[in-house]
Amino acid sequence: MDTENNLSALNALLAKSKGDVANLVSNEIIELQRLASKHLANEFRSIAEKYYPKRPLITALLKEEMHRRRVSQYQLCEILGMNAEYFNKIITGKTKIGMKTANKIRQRLGVDGNYIMDIV
Repeated sequence: MDTENNLSALNALLAKSKGDVANLVSNEIIELQRLASKHLANEFRSIAEKYYPKRPLITALLKEEMHRRRVSQYQLCEILGMNAEYFNKIITGKTKIGMKTANKIRQRLGVDGNYIMDIV
């Protein structure tokens, strides 16, 4: 179901409830909660993408790792087994990372794969 259909279904359930969930049966309440959660998640995602583009998130992650491990950019580059020039482009936000690089970061830095997938 796409966003428009979700919003339509959400609005229909809200109208049926007349402001009180007691007017709905249990499966409608569950559906209302599911649709509302999905709608809020979509709204949050669109706001986050507007104000927090993905490339700065990966650069922030790598800079935080350098700080946490107390290593230089070159040392983190070595830990990741990356070419220094390519790593510099990533850390400065001049290039996007691909799946291979995301997997290296996940494996070698122990970063949650779901988090990496969200920012790739």
